[in-house]
Amino acid sequence: MIIPHYYEDPHSLHVGTMPNRAYYIPASRRSDALVEHLETSDRFQLLNGSWKFRYYASIYDLQDAFYEVGYDASAFDSIPVPSVWQNHGYDHHQYTNIRYPFPADPPYVPKENPCGAYLYDFTYQKDAAAPRAFLNFEGVASCFYVWLNGQFVGYSQVAHSTSEFDVTKFLQDGTNHLAVLVLKWCDGSYMEDQDMFRIFFGSMIDKTHSKLGKARPWMLYGYIGCAITLVGIFAIPMGMSEFAKYAWFFICYSLLNAVFYTANNIAYSALTSLVTKNSAERVEMGSYRFMFAFATSLAIQSFTLLAVSALGDTAEAWRTVAIVYAIIGLIVNTLSVFSVKELPEEEFVDTTDKAEIEKDEKYGLVEAAKLLVSNKYYLMICVTYILQQIYGAMISMGTFYAAHILGDKNLFGVFSWAINIPLIIALVFTPTLVAKMHGMYKLNVGSYALATVARALVAVAGYTGSGDVKMMLLFTAIAALGQGPWQGDMNAVIASCSEYTWLTKHKRVDGTMYSCTSLGVKLGGGLGTAITGWLLAFSNYDKALAVQPESCINMLKLMYLVIPFVLDAIITFILSRMKVEEANDKIRAEMKN
Repeated sequence: MIIPHYYEDPHSLHVGTMPNRAYYIPASRRSDALVEHLETSDRFQLLNGSWKFRYYASIYDLQDAFYEVGYDASAFDSIPVPSVWQNHGYDHHQYTNIRYPFPADPPYVPKENPCGAYLYDFTYQKDAAAPRAFLNFEGVASCFYVWLNGQFVGYSQVAHSTSEFDVTKFLQDGTNHLAVLVLKWCDGSYMEDQDMFRIFFGSMIDKTHSKLGKARPWMLYGYIGCAITLVGIFAIPMGMSEFAKYAWFFICYSLLNAVFYTANNIAYSALTSLVTKNSAERVEMGSYRFMFAFATSLAIQSFTLLAVSALGDTAEAWRTVAIVYAIIGLIVNTLSVFSVKELPEEEFVDTTDKAEIEKDEKYGLVEAAKLLVSNKYYLMICVTYILQQIYGAMISMGTFYAAHILGDKNLFGVFSWAINIPLIIALVFTPTLVAKMHGMYKLNVGSYALATVARALVAVAGYTGSGDVKMMLLFTAIAALGQGPWQGDMNAVIASCSEYTWLTKHKRVDGTMYSCTSLGVKLGGGLGTAITGWLLAFSNYDKALAVQPESCINMLKLMYLVIPFVLDAIITFILSRMKVEEANDKIRAEMKN
């Protein structure tokens, strides 16, 4: 390890940085054009451009003092700055909002912590009229170390926030050598997702009794908080001190993501089991949910920047758009809350005595965990989640497969379309198919069996010479169609699992069960990322090589073609055992007799 462990020290948020202050553009004279053309200032030197770059799958793989002046960087690649290294073939894209991308062990992050070493030479001429010089980074995820002319300057974290260093004593006339080490994860990465609140809110939902029901109050008031804090993020009072401004942002951001959104989202998910006992209706709700979520996400991605630009691309423009989104969300969420009605609690239990109901629901988090573990069907769902996340990690290896085997990295995007479009189509027809098959079980098993066969055929096509791309795309699309129904009805299956717990243990754990489904996602995401890294390392993959060794080629085929097929086969087997609907019907029949 060539660097101090600042990235795992909660007390070392910044080292060597300047105190926080408002963003500014230095200049020796007034210039009204600096907002749009800051590079024209005589006191500003832009360091954007092509930097030397080398990617390491683990910080522990970096053994050389690359920041020293005269270091041989002939093995380094080139990368544009600013940019995201995943967009240039390093590592893989990763999005998460309900899980950590690695096993949770705060403040520590995995040893396999990817990093990028950056080098840049620039010319600087000292000016007596400007005796001090500052180096400014306008957002680095998630943390970074800085050296200038071989000397350590400092460290900073907090992704997407400005970090500024006084480099006056490090600069020299003429050529200067700047080195930056960027780490993918640090202790601050735990703030990217606040999943620890989810179990708490799930338990609170289970224990709620109100005129609106259990989930709807949390859904309603949770989004009111979302709307207020969303606007608050873009409405920081300018009259406050710098510390107060940062505190304002931190509080609003944390409340939005950790509290209000979590409460709203968990309640929204739990509604699946609380508004209807009809499995077909639950499937329909789940399918529509994902379809509208996908459409809304596309709309926001498409229109936000256009709207901001049309309004002048200013802070006020962003605030206006945030207000519009908050109002739209508030209206839609409120209509959703009052357009449904939760079933009376007595319909889920065998007593109308409220005291008895409340007695049955008095349990702590430990007992809730025991209830979940005792539900074999719920454990099957968690295992399925884990396998699906590992599957996703293997499919993400398509970037390497396309580049090094198919010879065209852009083909990965084509394969992504071949997956996503059939998934949406499958979601549209899932409710109808569930109704025709009189339940979810046959559809889930049959469709995933189809996906398994299709993934086997993808493997066959992939091992045909250099790969039959057209046949691979066809079978990839069929596999996605087969995987779609489970995506649409898994919330309904979870609802049936919750019902199974009530029938066998006489405890309502709807909220807790929905909040804990992220467990499988967390474990699977961490395992998937780790496994892909281990397999690539084992195969002697070298990013610097244009042509990978035969061992790596064989491993990429195994990861992208064979392992997904095996995972689909295992999931199919698990789904063949997930007869929770049948089990519930049998228990209810026995109770009647």
